[in-house]
Parts: sequence; C-alpha cells; structure tokens
Amino acid sequence: MAGEPCAGDCNRNGLIERTEIALIVALIFDPARLAACGAIDRDRSANITAAELEAAMLSAPAGTCPATTSPTASATASLARTAPPPTFTRMPAAPTPVPQPSATAMREIHFREPIFYPVGSEPMSIAAGDLSGDGLLDLVVASAGDDSVTEVFNDGHGDFARTAADRSSGDGTFPSRVATFRKNADPVSDFGVIRDPTDPEDPNGEFLGRFSYWVSRTTKAGVQHGLSGHITVGIDPIFLRGGVDADGNGTEDILIANNFDATISFLPNRTTGGFSERQDIATVSSPVALATGDVGGDPLPDLIAVGSDGGGAVHKNTGKSRRFSSCPACTLFAPGVAPVAVETVFLDRDSAIDLVVADAGAPGIQIWLGDGVGGFIAAGTLQTDAEPAALAVGDFDEDGFADVAVAAADEGEILVAAGRGDATFVLQTRVQLGASPVAVVAADFDGDGRLDLATCNADDDSVAVMRNETAEVMSIGV
Repeated sequence: MAGEPCAGDCNRNGLIERTEIALIVALIFDPARLAACGAIDRDRSANITAAELEAAMLSAPAGTCPATTSPTASATASLARTAPPPTFTRMPAAPTPVPQPSATAMREIHFREPIFYPVGSEPMSIAAGDLSGDGLLDLVVASAGDDSVTEVFNDGHGDFARTAADRSSGDGTFPSRVATFRKNADPVSDFGVIRDPTDPEDPNGEFLGRFSYWVSRTTKAGVQHGLSGHITVGIDPIFLRGGVDADGNGTEDILIANNFDATISFLPNRTTGGFSERQDIATVSSPVALATGDVGGDPLPDLIAVGSDGGGAVHKNTGKSRRFSSCPACTLFAPGVAPVAVETVFLDRDSAIDLVVADAGAPGIQIWLGDGVGGFIAAGTLQTDAEPAALAVGDFDEDGFADVAVAAADEGEILVAAGRGDATFVLQTRVQLGASPVAVVAADFDGDGRLDLATCNADDDSVAVMRNETAEVMSIGV
C-alpha cells in the first residue's frame, strides 16, 4: 500500500534486494541497537531511511555491537519475540500475470535478416521435418521447373548448408506441393509430393494427378530416402496435407485437394506396406487448401476445405470406414472472396477450434470462430496491403496466443501479425526478402524454443530461413 512500509519483495521485481533485506532485519533488530553500535546517528535512531539502515548493517564496526545484534539462528526467534511490535503492513503476494486481450503491452516480434540457400528450379512448396534422424528439423522443397525434390539439412544451429541430391521420379512431371509425414513408426520424417502427369490416365482422357512418396531407410552412409511408390489421385491436384492420423490407427495419413474435379483424395496409411484404397470425398468447387482439426468436440480430426471461388466446407470425421462425410452432407460456409490458404488454430479463450483464412481477393486474413459443434462464425478481417500467397500460424512471441505469418509473393515480403488472444491481430513485422515467397513454414530450426520461418522463392530458385529473435522484454503496441 502506497506510503506504508512493507516486508519482502516491496517493488515486486521478483528479487529480495539488499535494501529489502535490511528492512526485514529491521523488524528483528531495534534501530536503537544499531545506534548503540555507532553505526548510525543516535539522535535519528528512531527515524532512519532504508539506505541508512542498509549502510548501518554493512558498516557497523566489528566487535563494537552487543552480542544480541548479531544473533545466531537459535537466538533470532527470541529477539523477534522481545522486539517492539513492527509497524508495517504485510502486502499480498503479486498474482501471476495473465495476458488480457485489451492490454496494450505486447512483445514485438522480430526476425533476423533472411539467409538464402539454393534449391531446384521454380520451387513451389516447402515443408519441415526430421529427415536425417538427428532430432533437428530439416527442409524439403518441391520445384516444378526441373521436376526435383530437394532435402536441405539443418546443421544444428539453424543453418542449412548441406543439401541432398535432388530426388526426381524421372517421368517429366511437375511437383507442385510437398508434405512431410511418417510412413512407419520410426522417428524419421518421410515426404511426398503431388504432381501432374504428362499422359492421360483416365479412361475419358483426363490427366489424373499422382502422389509420389519417399520413405527413409538406414544405410552405412546414414539415413537416406528412396522413392517408394506412386498413387493415382484426382484431376489437377493442388494441395497436399500430411501428418494427420485421421483413422486412429497410429499412422499419419495423406489428404489431397483436386482442383478440377472438386474432390479430396484421402489416402489411409497402413501400419505396414503402402496405403489402403483411396477414398474420394466430394467437396466445394475449385478446392485450393485443406486443414484438419476436431471442430465437433469429439476426439476425431475433421476436415476443412476452402475453394478459390469463396466456398468452404466442413467434412465431419465419421469414425467409420468411409472416414469423412461428402458434400452435400457437409457444413458449408463462405470463408472469403478468393481463399488461398486455411489453418486451424485457437484464437480466443474457449476450447473450440477456430480458422484463419488467407484471402487473396480481400486482401487479408479472414477470422472465423468455431462454435464447438462443427460450424464457424465470421469474426472479422485483418486487412493487409499485400495479396497473400501462403500462410503459417504459431506463437512467435511466446505469449500464449496464436500469431500469423503471411507470404506476400508479389511484394517479396513476409508479414507477421501478433494475436491478442481475443481473435484480433496487430500487424507488427515486415521481413523484406527481395524474392517471391510462394510458400512459408514455421518451425524451431535452431533449438532455442522459438518458432522460426522458412520460405521457398519461385523467382530466384532459393529457400530463405529467418531465425526468430523476438526480445524477452515487452514493448508497447496498439
């Protein structure tokens, strides 16, 4: 309480400082005793400052004070009982700070200057995973210009100087997306790509897409990935998501959005061998992105699709052999004008999963709050002055609230917005690349506990890595 003495951490800085220690001692030692030691002015012994008391405690001449002024541990209790009652107010312990949505104090998100590494021609997609089994997160990049998939390895400090030989199926197709997943039970990440073939495989002459995947194997030279198979999917596959156990068998499955025929190909991963029979799910027209999460309150991951013409659908996980509901037995919503990416995330303080949608038609980030029973409610738009090409989510400033990073290919930059915990964002940081980022991924590459960013840049055949160096101190935001 202002104007009254206290005992303990008076300034609430988490430390018991020397002056505070002196005040605590003053509750046991009568200041008159210190005056008797010659350490302070006798005439002012009844009214001294903390600084004077500290100086007295530190400078009392050795051997001049009565023994009672330097008590042993056993004598301290006796002194405390016989000393005059102290005139102080005990302050309650400071509560653990809880971030409030309306607070203006925010930690400013900051990334280092990007470091560029060469990959294949016209890289279109990037993903992170432990490709070498060393516990470090590496990168894998799909490049459409030269039909290549490049592994870029982490050296343990967030640098990526070593790359593997480009992986190619040799069939002249063009990989447009890459994703990491675990085909088997080992800790090493595997990866797959979607691609458009050069020859029609459909009886009607349509060009069916293909999913190709590489599985790790351990050799004398270390962990290597070998091409393990191809699976035919729908027409014009445009988006690939891995790493989700949709059927609950303990393995990670594959989901692919097929733009032309408005379907989603679900590839259930078998515990041994390849994949189970493909399941096709009817969805919104021109699907361009997929996300997964339990939107209905059961433990099963559901499926969300968004289309380039502004449609969106929630496909409920049925828990049966036909894993996801097909439209029209789906929940429809309108996620934006021209969505290009979608992610599930917790934006507010309830337990329902929410959505962020990168909208190239607005342009901006559309915010949708989950109702907990499988639907979403529009909650506003984070306007950007740049057209988004890709989206990544994560807690970049470690305040417990989800933030978003947007790749703006035309402007050659990454926009980072800090979440406030109430489904609103503050646009904080712009990272200039001088290249065209068409995809972005968030992961802790240098092992410091903070999420970093990596992009692939189509116009200069590179990946860029930006290490997070957000300060530990708070700065003021609005």
